[in-house]
Amino acid sequence: MSLLSSLTNRVFVASASLVVVALGLAIYRVGVTVAAQAETDLRVGLAEAASLVEPLACCFNAWKDAEVTPEDRVLVLGTGPIAALFLMLSRAYGVRQAIVVGRRASRLGEIAPYGATETVDGPFVLHPPKGGVVCRVVEFEPEDPEVLKTLDGMAAFAEMGAAHAIVENARHPFMHRTDSVDYAIILRGEITMLLDDSEVHLKAGDVLVQRGTNHAWSNRGTETCLIAFVLVDAVAKHDKSSG
Repeated sequence: MSLLSSLTNRVFVASASLVVVALGLAIYRVGVTVAAQAETDLRVGLAEAASLVEPLACCFNAWKDAEVTPEDRVLVLGTGPIAALFLMLSRAYGVRQAIVVGRRASRLGEIAPYGATETVDGPFVLHPPKGGVVCRVVEFEPEDPEVLKTLDGMAAFAEMGAAHAIVENARHPFMHRTDSVDYAIILRGEITMLLDDSEVHLKAGDVLVQRGTNHAWSNRGTETCLIAFVLVDAVAKHDKSSG
């Protein structure tokens, strides 16, 4: 039995002329049994092509549901196998523009020949640009208290250019504060937002506005929580003693 790692897709039509494909990790397990009940390697012959039938079907169904036309622009988020298949569909249907967004230039270079008309890469930065806004969707997996004890919040946030945002010796390793007004929309699951000395439990459909306070997100449940964030750059206002 062989494993083919790939990506599943969720399609969102952002406007009449822009189709956005958001990609999430999944694994496809495909096996072929011969007469002798032995297992064969899927990397050869027809079996290799057969292993792509299900991922390609996902792409085609997403394409059909999104009602893509030649006049549309397609934005693909991710650089995995499903992204490559979706680009091939884009090229076959002759869409006006196919843009791929990824974190690594090397992966973008590999996927571009499949039909991308433009690629976008760059580092992941937590804070929005000065005077700007950033929108992102984040998955929070259930926490393991024992694992939390071993995490280095400052090192993790340093990878997002935000080591300075971490609150040291706080109740959670990822307690932080940014100079921004954050809108958090809980799309799926449940989560708890921790403050310095209190907390707020949120469920799917809840919306929270976070205005530059120390906070951390804690998933104490058993299911993944999906949150859409809109971060708006702001200037911190510090209290001054009147004199």
